[in-house]
Amino acid sequence: MANNRRARKHQRLMNNVSYNIWFNRLANICQNRFRWELPETCDADMIERAYFRAGRACVFIDDIIGPVSLPFTNASPLNIYGYPAKVQPYSFYCGVNYGLIPLKDCAVSFANTQRISDYSLCDYYAMRLADLSRTIDVNLTLQKAAAGAVVGSEAQKNSVVTAVKRIAENDVFIVVDKDQWQNEAITGKQNALSTFSFNVPFIADKLQIEAAQLFNEFLTAVGIENSNMDKKERVNSSETNGNIGAIEAARNIALTPRRRLCEDAKKKLGIDMSVSWDSDIATLLNAAFSDIARDQLSGSLGLGEAQAFRKVGEAEEDPR
Repeated sequence: MANNRRARKHQRLMNNVSYNIWFNRLANICQNRFRWELPETCDADMIERAYFRAGRACVFIDDIIGPVSLPFTNASPLNIYGYPAKVQPYSFYCGVNYGLIPLKDCAVSFANTQRISDYSLCDYYAMRLADLSRTIDVNLTLQKAAAGAVVGSEAQKNSVVTAVKRIAENDVFIVVDKDQWQNEAITGKQNALSTFSFNVPFIADKLQIEAAQLFNEFLTAVGIENSNMDKKERVNSSETNGNIGAIEAARNIALTPRRRLCEDAKKKLGIDMSVSWDSDIATLLNAAFSDIARDQLSGSLGLGEAQAFRKVGEAEEDPR
């Protein structure tokens, strides 16, 4: 009984560890998608943590520190556009809570148009990925249980245990129950050993593919490029870029409110800050979000293609 309790406790521990590992991995990915240019007194990690955990962030000027970036709570009724007349910034650490700040004296923005954080998104995919990982572990463990035995006496049980140990040592074995014939003569019933096979199918490889596709689905949801497919043969460019529209939409969902925070800080407070997508890999999608990626991609193209590509990029950046 004690062994069973320890086994169940171990399985619960492994379930929790698997979930925590996946959640932390997804949360780190989610909070490291952007490159910020900020004043020295502002902290990019705090802004991303505020968006991830609270779903909102603000920038204001502290009389002593200077520009500060923190999460906030609504400290007054909302106006017709859903913004509070006053906000109360706070820190996740040290128990720091600021006083009420009028909306005109700070820049605020929410994580997205739904005004919800990405915490629930990471939580959802972490639960599913952890469940798949643990299912893979169980399937691999069951591959060790190739066969079992139904015993009719304690002597047969001991013989089977001895046999399993000998198999592990690459030794032969013979199961002998000296009481079997005597018991059969007294009771008239056979007390013979019978065996059976578990025949557990090996599906860990298929589950691994499912986990990879689920992980790619998460990457698409947060705007990170991925192939989002499982093919053994060569993949052409149209297949690789098949989900580029969904990725671009996901990027804009997260990037737009962050740019709005920068614009609000410049207009209200005179603070110069900017944000961009943090990826310099030379792909067509990254080139639309990153100058470095655009230069790398245009350098790999022919002269005519590079000039045409630069003109397209300049046209996209031209506010007119």
